[in-house]
Amino acid sequence: METTAEQRNWTRDAVIAALERVAQVASERGERAAAERARGIISRLQADLFNLAVVGQFKRGKTTLINALLGRNLLPAAVVPLTSVVTVIEYGGQEEAVVHFLDGSQRAISFDELGDYVTERGNPGNRKKVSGATVRVPCPLLQSGLRVIDTPGVGSVHVHNTEAAYSFIPHVDGAVFLVTADPPISQAEVQFLRDLHGEVKRIFFVQNKADQVPEEEREESLEFSRAQLAQAMERDQITVFSLSAKEALEAKMSGDEARLAASGFPAFEQSLAEFARAEKSEAALEAALSTAAVLLQQQRAAIAVERSVLTMPLDELEEKRARFEAYLRQLRQARDDNRYLLRAAGERLVHEVVDRDLAELQKRKLPGLLSGLEQTARENEHLSGRALLDKLNAYTRASLEAVYREWVAEEEKRVTEALQQAIARFNSQINAALRDLARISSELFHADVGDLTVTAALSGPREFFFAPWQMQVSPDILAGSLLHLLPGRWVRRRLLAAVRAKLAEQLDMHGGRMRYDFVRRLQSSLRRYESGIIEAMDATIAGIEDAIQRAIEQRRAAAEGISTRREELAAQESSLLSASAELERPTAPQTGAG
Repeated sequence: METTAEQRNWTRDAVIAALERVAQVASERGERAAAERARGIISRLQADLFNLAVVGQFKRGKTTLINALLGRNLLPAAVVPLTSVVTVIEYGGQEEAVVHFLDGSQRAISFDELGDYVTERGNPGNRKKVSGATVRVPCPLLQSGLRVIDTPGVGSVHVHNTEAAYSFIPHVDGAVFLVTADPPISQAEVQFLRDLHGEVKRIFFVQNKADQVPEEEREESLEFSRAQLAQAMERDQITVFSLSAKEALEAKMSGDEARLAASGFPAFEQSLAEFARAEKSEAALEAALSTAAVLLQQQRAAIAVERSVLTMPLDELEEKRARFEAYLRQLRQARDDNRYLLRAAGERLVHEVVDRDLAELQKRKLPGLLSGLEQTARENEHLSGRALLDKLNAYTRASLEAVYREWVAEEEKRVTEALQQAIARFNSQINAALRDLARISSELFHADVGDLTVTAALSGPREFFFAPWQMQVSPDILAGSLLHLLPGRWVRRRLLAAVRAKLAEQLDMHGGRMRYDFVRRLQSSLRRYESGIIEAMDATIAGIEDAIQRAIEQRRAAAEGISTRREELAAQESSLLSASAELERPTAPQTGAG
């Protein structure tokens, strides 16, 4: 069930409050990394930011595309490999540009000076030691928190440009990946795309410079790019927007709406805006909620351990630490073994549920679809061959879309249920191991590490789309043949046979593409499940190990401070318990409450 804006805001405020407690307690305990992580999440949630990098090989038109989004020639662009450092474009009430240097300093500059710092021509080899630049503009697209990142091109003659592009990957939430019809995608781009795909949730694919391809060849070039990118991503199908950023930019600057529509840019821009509006905040909040719970539990466990071992004899403490480390080695090995078995279970789920259900759907629906097709042919037998073909093609498109739109929602429920069942055994084993970790921690150090149970659900948005251009029989069947010499009933029979074959083919083909979308989402779900297991274990283990070491050092340094330290730990634990209670409340206010 999707959450409302009120529910998201309530949850966000609760997560921020909990993270502020974590940051405060972690700072008091000298755990700088945990405190900085909590504050970083707070900052992102409060700003509701989403980093969208525009990436690809040099000379693909990345900067021009960004300028088209902004509707003006703001960033410097040229025909040579130009961008040399990362530039962040974000919303601002007033226009401004700031250059950031490697030594931590920064300088406000004019837009006209931007090229002197961020381009290869103005700053060759980054001699000016620029770490990046920030540009703020009052652009409506950016007002929701979307930040567009102009990155150096990969694969150019300037090695440091490729390095700069790669270095920004960890800071990216999504990407726009540009290719052009000519030259085709390079090996350097393929590798960069694969590396990028391992880090980001969403990638938009764009074939730029569509105006440089003859209109009669445009669809063919788009299909070629789509096939190359799908192969690089190891997918059956992907969506690629074909557009001309240059045409769009010039159209926006001149106010030519017809030229803008012809550029193909509005479809891409609308998809980008819808994603920023509907998906980015939900994903960020979900991740923050999970991380906040882990950080809270980690700090509570560490406090419990430290309080316990403060009064434990050193010999006993060292012996228990050795036992704990031996147990951890066994636990991690068992965890890794189960991960391989879990992936195999995911593959079986595809065959036993998705493949089975698709086969049953197609077997059940095909006779009715073909019967409806024949009925459509009879009702329109008075039409000419071309008009009849249009009717049959329209029936094919509408009926196939109706079949799969109705089926996919129910299949999602079945796949989710099957996913839960398929991993039930692993859930039992892993959660037993997590409970064992809690038990061992309690027995050795009297540490209550809480509930570390991990669950899994089907995740990720659908990326399946219908391809109506593939569902129709081409009118070329009527041209260049002898059909026009045959009686009308023979023409209709030949057309009906061709469309029947196309309908059966596309029922199967779109089923395969829908199958792939389920496979992709299942794999994503399992990866998230694995990550949850690793984070739940490692965060808790690290907190316990750090607390043991800190307590040992304090015991050896100054026994007289133990009483004071125990009081500090009690206050810290009380603060964390209060934050945990807030997160465990319902994730939304009760509607209709007085």
